[in-house]
Amino acid sequence: MPHSVAAEVLNHWFGPAANAIAASTTASIASIEPMTLGFSGAAVFRVRDSNGNSFALKRYPDATTIDRIVGIHRFMSLVYRRGCHLVPRLWPVLNSTETVVWDGTRGWELVDWVAGSPIETTTNPQALLDAVSKGAAAIATVHRAAHSFDVQWQPAASVAVRIKRIEEISILLDRLIGEGRANVMSGKGSKQLDAGLCQSLLNAIDCLAHRWRRIAIPISASLRPLATERFSNQYVIRDVHREHLFFNNEGASRVSGIIDFDAVRIDSPATDLARWTTSFLSSGIEWSRLCNATFAGYRQAWELSDREEMLARRLAPATVWISLANWAVWVALQGRSFPVEPDRIAARIEECLKSVEYLS
Repeated sequence: MPHSVAAEVLNHWFGPAANAIAASTTASIASIEPMTLGFSGAAVFRVRDSNGNSFALKRYPDATTIDRIVGIHRFMSLVYRRGCHLVPRLWPVLNSTETVVWDGTRGWELVDWVAGSPIETTTNPQALLDAVSKGAAAIATVHRAAHSFDVQWQPAASVAVRIKRIEEISILLDRLIGEGRANVMSGKGSKQLDAGLCQSLLNAIDCLAHRWRRIAIPISASLRPLATERFSNQYVIRDVHREHLFFNNEGASRVSGIIDFDAVRIDSPATDLARWTTSFLSSGIEWSRLCNATFAGYRQAWELSDREEMLARRLAPATVWISLANWAVWVALQGRSFPVEPDRIAARIEECLKSVEYLS
């Protein structure tokens, strides 16, 4: 995307005459740097002003409606106002309280830049477990701040969603093994197919062919009794995984912030804990140790019942197996393309393969 488009959008915050953001000082835009695209298609620019402040300018994916973005911003603003600054501050446009700029087809936002970086799974096990615990405490802090926003006592939506997706994948499995494999072998799948991605897809299809039907039945059976059980539901992040939670650059001693709230919905907090914990499975650390680190860290900042912990544990296998199957179905069978290089898709698939292996 040309810098001129981002610069034009930034006028809504800085003004066409490079006025100060929110009329605070006489700062002007010093630089606009595009960041690596994510899998969703969102575009992010790092913006620096003449006073040395950094911001993230984000363009939402095409399919994200303005109403959806307004809902996400309502969540982010509420959590920030309640003192949880792990969620970045949204900047309103000049002379307005609005935080979304609509360019006619897509929405944009401007937030404070979140410093730091995700913890690497190659970090030594004890340091990684410490980061898992600190990350869970950070997630708990967000949940605590959002708790009174809209709390509902009802079945966790994530349970029904996973049961349904397991059923859908089971129906697609024979086609994936036959047609999907043939697409990969012939190059008729996604336009992004290269040798590395083809091999990862074949590895995924082989794994699913040999193990899916054997694991899908017990995973669904473990979730079905929970489909009607009532839990405390509230707004949760839902896609909070290792790459979306940043630590400072001094040995990961503290969490510096959380990014990407596109998936925010009402669900059980256990949904976030399952997603967070499973994103470290590929490290090879025992599942029980990862769980213990997550739940201990979470309880340092917010309450977690034994039933919610149990729910998180049961959601985890479905989370990792569905992720693996989704990638195989999307790319090999449905031919979907993503705005990233093929090696990044292959790496994500290989991470999923490691995760299901270490969870077994």
